[in-house]
Amino acid sequence: NLDLSATMSDGSAISNVSFAAPTLTWETPNAHFSAALERGHMSGSFKDAASGEALGNFFGSRHQEQIVDVAGMWNVQLGESDGRSLTFSFEQPTPTTFIGKQVGPGAEVNGTIEHNSVRWEVKAYKGNPAMGFSGSFDFESSRIVDGNCWVSSTGKVMASFTAEKATETNISGYWTATTSDMIKLRFRIDHQGGPRFTGDLIEPAAPSSMSETSIDGNRICWEVQMEEGRIEFRGAVNESGDEIHNGTVKVVSEDDDDDETEEQTFPVAEREAIKRNDEGAIVGLGSSEAEDDDWGSDYENEEEKGAKYYCGRNLGVDLLPGTDGRCGPHNGPQCPSCKRFQSSQVKVDIAGRWALSTSTGDVFKCEWSHDSIFTFSGTCEIEGEEHSFEGGKVEGLQISWIVPIEDWDFDSDDDDSVDDKGFAFEGTLTENGKEIREGSYRNINSSEIIGSFEGKKEEGLGVSRYNMSYYCSIEAVSWTSDGLLELKFVVNGDGSLGDLQNPSVSKITWDDEDFEEHESRPVKTTFTEEDFSRRIAGSLFYENVRADDNSITFTFGQGGYSEVHLDLPPNPNVARTTVIGAEGRTYCGRTVGRDGYYDGSRRWCFSKGRRSCSCDGQCGPSNGCQCRQCYEDSFQNSSVSYTDTDGDVIEFRLNDEGSLDLFVNRKPQLTNIISLEADDLLLSIEGSPAGPWTSGGSTTVPDDKPELVEKIMTMYRNCQLVGELPKCWNGQIKHSAFGGDIDLELHWETPTTGYWIAMGSREDIQIKREGLNITFSDGQTSAVCTIDEDRVLDGIAKQRGYSEDGTVNLKPEGPQSYEEDGFMVYLKMDSFNGEDDYQMKTNDMAACKKVCQERGYGGFTVWGDQVSFKAFSPQELRDDMHRDAGDNMLYINLRLDEDFQVDHVNYQHKDGKSFELRWEEEGEILSLHCDGSVVDSNVTDLEKHGLALCTHGGECTIYPGGDPNPRQLRMLGKIESLFIRSAAGRMQCPSGHEMQFMGVAASGWSCDGTHRPGGCQGGLRKGQSVREAPRYRCRLCDYDLCDGCVKSDRAKKNKEEKK
Repeated sequence: NLDLSATMSDGSAISNVSFAAPTLTWETPNAHFSAALERGHMSGSFKDAASGEALGNFFGSRHQEQIVDVAGMWNVQLGESDGRSLTFSFEQPTPTTFIGKQVGPGAEVNGTIEHNSVRWEVKAYKGNPAMGFSGSFDFESSRIVDGNCWVSSTGKVMASFTAEKATETNISGYWTATTSDMIKLRFRIDHQGGPRFTGDLIEPAAPSSMSETSIDGNRICWEVQMEEGRIEFRGAVNESGDEIHNGTVKVVSEDDDDDETEEQTFPVAEREAIKRNDEGAIVGLGSSEAEDDDWGSDYENEEEKGAKYYCGRNLGVDLLPGTDGRCGPHNGPQCPSCKRFQSSQVKVDIAGRWALSTSTGDVFKCEWSHDSIFTFSGTCEIEGEEHSFEGGKVEGLQISWIVPIEDWDFDSDDDDSVDDKGFAFEGTLTENGKEIREGSYRNINSSEIIGSFEGKKEEGLGVSRYNMSYYCSIEAVSWTSDGLLELKFVVNGDGSLGDLQNPSVSKITWDDEDFEEHESRPVKTTFTEEDFSRRIAGSLFYENVRADDNSITFTFGQGGYSEVHLDLPPNPNVARTTVIGAEGRTYCGRTVGRDGYYDGSRRWCFSKGRRSCSCDGQCGPSNGCQCRQCYEDSFQNSSVSYTDTDGDVIEFRLNDEGSLDLFVNRKPQLTNIISLEADDLLLSIEGSPAGPWTSGGSTTVPDDKPELVEKIMTMYRNCQLVGELPKCWNGQIKHSAFGGDIDLELHWETPTTGYWIAMGSREDIQIKREGLNITFSDGQTSAVCTIDEDRVLDGIAKQRGYSEDGTVNLKPEGPQSYEEDGFMVYLKMDSFNGEDDYQMKTNDMAACKKVCQERGYGGFTVWGDQVSFKAFSPQELRDDMHRDAGDNMLYINLRLDEDFQVDHVNYQHKDGKSFELRWEEEGEILSLHCDGSVVDSNVTDLEKHGLALCTHGGECTIYPGGDPNPRQLRMLGKIESLFIRSAAGRMQCPSGHEMQFMGVAASGWSCDGTHRPGGCQGGLRKGQSVREAPRYRCRLCDYDLCDGCVKSDRAKKNKEEKK
C-alpha cells in the first residue's frame, strides 16, 4: 500500500518504483536498479534496460539533507543598481517556513524554504509596495547568494542582493548621552537577545518606558512617548557593545511635523560600568528628578534622590507591598537584593576644594558639594573663568562630571580639538577620597581624549558637617602672640536649607589636667569671605585654652553640625618644666589622673609586672607612670601615634619581643609586623591578627604629618636589623661606676632580653633592648647604647649621681652559624659570588626570607643593604661556600635541603614492622614495601597506611596518643613531600597550577579553603592564623591550603576517578 515516487539528481526520469522488504527496485530509461535496504544503507546491482546485461554493483546511504537556519538578524545588501542596505529580523517556527519584520519600517515578512532555496515577501507598509526576495542558501558561508528582489504586483526585478547574518550585540545596562544642545539623556536597556529589547528613559524627562525598540547588531533605535510628544533615538553600537556612536535624538511634539522637527546629535553614548546585585540583575542609580508622589516613594531626605540602586525587575506586590511591584527603576523602594547591593557600595565624600593638574601644565581649580550620596555639583575655574555644572557622579571609586562652557575661545593649537560646548572629565578616586588618579578629559562632542590629569583635595585639618551640602573645613590651627587660639575655617552650603549658620557661635571643648571639661565660644571673628547664602571664610579666636592632652573638639554653628577632633601645636606662651627621674625617664609633675597616663609598652607599672596601676595620678615627679608628652620624650623611638584620615587613633608600638605591633583606637589589631610598606602617606601592613583585621590592612597618615611615615619605617627597619643580630658579643666597657675597664661577654636570650658576664668582679648585669637602643642596668647604674650600621654596639655609659661618662664597645663574635626561621645562617661566608638570580634590599628581611622559600631558591647572601638570591640547591651552595673578607652572611634554605628531596623513606611502624615508601620514576607513583614484599604497588591514600600528616588538633594513626614529636613530624613531612610528587597526591590551585608542600610551617599563615563553599575542611576560620601545621602552597597565586582541605580534595579526586 506504499505510494512511492523518486527523483534523480541528474534529472533522469524514474518509474516503476516498488518495495518488498528488504528489496527496493526502480527503473530509468537506460537502466534497472535493485537494492537491499538495511538501517539507512543500500547495496545492489544495476543492468542495461534494453539488453538486461549486468552493468555493475553499487552501494548507497540515505542522504541527510542539511537544514537551512534563517532565524536571527540579516543584513541584505542590494546590488550596484540600487546600493541600499536593508535589515530583516526572522523567526523560524518550522524547517520550511519563517516569519519576521523589516527593521526600521516594521513591515511584516512571510517566507518559505525549499531545499536550499530561500524566498520571502515583504508586505506593503506605509505607502511602500509589497516586495519579493529569493536566493540560495550557501551552507559553507552561511550566506544567501544569487538573490533577486522584485515588486510583487508587477514581478519587475529591482536589484540583485546578497545577505548575511548580523552580529548580535548585547546592550543591557545603563547608558548616558549628552546632545549637542547639552541635553543629558540617561536610559536603561534590558536586552535578552534578538532584535527587540525593553527599557526606560531615566532622565531628564518624567520616567517613561521605551517603545519601537530594535537592535540589528550595530544599529539601535528606540522611542519614548511623553505627554507633550515623543523622543526618537538612533545610533550605531560599537563592536564591544559599550558605546553608541553617530547618534541622533529627535524631540517631536504632538503638533510638530516630523520633517520640521530639528534633530540633535550626540558624539557618543557610553554604557555605565556593569554592576550586578547578588541575584545577577544589572543595577543602576535611579533618577534625581523623581517626584515624591511616584509609586512607593521611599526617600528619607533629598540626598537620597538619584543615589539608590535599582534593577528594574517586576517582582510583584507580594515582595514589594504598597508599590507597583517593580524595583525602581526611577525611585521608590528597592528589592531585597538591591538593598544588599546598596549597603555594599563605597561611599566617598568628595565635597570641598580640588586642584586638577593636567598633562598640558594647566591647573583647574574646582569646588564641589554633594547633591546626593552619589551625585555632586559645583564649579570649575578654567582659564581664569568659573563655570558651574550639575550631575557629577561618584560610583564606587569612579568619578565623572561634565562642565559646559559657552562662548569661550579655548586656547589650543588645534582649532578643532575643542569647541564652545565644554569638557567631560572622568577618573579614579583613591580610597580615602582625597586624590583622583588616571584622570582624562575630552571635548563633550568627541570621544578623543584631550589630556590627562591628577586631582588632589585641598582639605584642611578636619570637617564639621551638617550634611553632604553643608560643611565647615578647618584649614589651620595656631597660637597668636597674645595667647589666643586661632582656627582658620571655610564653611560652604548650596542654599537648599537656607543661609549658613553664624560662625561666631561655634564652640570648642577640651579637658584640663583634672579631667574637667571646658567650653569656649570665639572672643573674636574675622572674615575673608562673607556670603552667608553660600560661603564664608575667616578666623575664629578663643582664649584661655588649656587642653591637657593638646587636643580639642570643634563644632561649627549653633547646632546640627558634627564634632571634629583637632590636635593643637605647642603653645609657645606656656613653658613646660620637666625633670629626669628613674631609668632616665622624663617627668613634668602634673596631676593627670590614672586615666591620663599614657598606656605605652614601657608604662612604669605594667613593665614592672603589676596587674594594675598603683600610682597616684601624678606624672612623676621622680618615678612612676607618665603623661603622654613625657612618655614620648622618654621613649620617642618606641611608639608613634596619630589620628588617620578615617578618624581612627593609630599607634605603632615596640613589643617585648622587639617587634612592632599595631593598635587601632587603643586596641591591638596586628602583632609582630612582618611587612610594612609606604606609598606616599599610605602604609600597608602585614602581621599576626589580634583584632578584626585578618593578616593585613592599611592606614593613611594625615597630610600635615608626613614626617611620621619615615619615623614609623625607621622603627620597623630597626626591628628587622636587631632581629638578625648574632647571639653572642665580646667587648669592653669603660666607666668608673662599673669598676673601670671591664671585658664583657654579652649573650642574648631573646630578641629583647639578655645578660652580660663581666670578666672582672662585677656580677651578671641584665640588658634590654628597644629597637636599636640597648639599656644595661643593675638597678643603680645604667648605660644606654645603640647599634650602628656596622652592627657594633657603641654608646655612652652614665650612672645616676655621677657626672663622668664612659664608653661601651662590643662586636659580634661567638658561633659562626646558627639556625633561624627555617634557614641556616653562616657569618662572613659567601657562595657563587656574582651569580645572582634576583636581588632585594635588606630593609625587610622577613619579606626576603618569604621570597626565598616561596620561589624555591636554595638560599641568599646579605652584603650591606643588598640581598642576592641564588638559584642553586642548598647542597650546591654549601659545596661552593667560602669565607668572605667582608661582612657577608649566607642563608641556606632548609626547606629545600636534601632530606626533603629523597626518593624513599624508611620508618618503623607502631607494631614493630619495618616499612619503606619508594618513589617509582616510571609512572610517577609510590610503592610501599614491608620486609622486602610489596604491600601496595600504587599508594593513592596515605591515611590507609597510617602515614598521613595529622590535622591540627587531630591524631596520627602511626603515632597514637597525641601529636608526633619533631623527629617523627619531620619524617612524615618527607613522606608527604614524596606523595605530592606522585600522580595520586598531586594537587592544583583553582588556576590549575601545581601546589607545593611547604612542610610543617612554623610561621603564621591562613587557609584559603575558608573562602570556598563549605569552608575549611580542617575547621579553620576566615583569617585565622595557622602555626605548626602542614601547609600546601601555590606561590604564583599566593594560595594556601591546610592538610584538612587537601585530604578532602584528594578524597573527591579519587572518588571521581573511580567513577
